[in-house]
Parts: sequence; C-alpha cells; structure tokens
Amino acid sequence: MFFQGPLRAPPTPPRTTRPGQKAMIRLTHLDGEPFILNAELIRYVEARPDTFITLTSGERLVVRETMDQVLERTLAYQQSKYLVPPPKVNGSGSFAAGGAAPGEV
Repeated sequence: MFFQGPLRAPPTPPRTTRPGQKAMIRLTHLDGEPFILNAELIRYVEARPDTFITLTSGERLVVRETMDQVLERTLAYQQSKYLVPPPKVNGSGSFAAGGAAPGEV
C-alpha cells in the first residue's frame, strides 16, 4: 500500500432538500386521519375509483386525495430536492415547449 497523503474524512453527502423544504408529502386516509408519506417509497398510484398507493415494500394505502393530487405533491417534493426540474413557463403564463404542465408526465 502506498501513502498518498493525509487521511481525510469521506465527503459529506449533499443535502437532499432545500433548507425549510418539507421532506415528505401530506395525505389523508379514507377515515379522515392525516399522515405523512415518504414520496420516495411510492412505486405507483392507481385510481379505481379510490386512490390506491402501492409502496416499494408492496404495502398498499388508500387515500382521499385524487391520483392527480398525489402526483402534484410527489412532483413538488422531487422538485424541492432538485431531482425534477420545474416546468418552464413563457411570458404569457402558459407552459413553454418542452415543459410539462402540472399533472403531466
């Protein structure tokens, strides 16, 4: 083993959220009980007609929010982490070419 200089601590991982940003999304069970869900655990969301959220663990949740509301909250969460760029809006207030409107993927 060759000596390559002084030992250093491993680099600190970057922040995944901006200061003051929420790290999870707020949802509501069918019985009206609010809860917080880590959006990174969502595998997929279905509307049948209730909204079912399947997690990466295989667990399924039923929520009051619509599929579009879950999508909007999840996208806002990902944008707060800089993983998804915000939609581009042109001067007229409409979405520019190349930017998806809210709720579109």
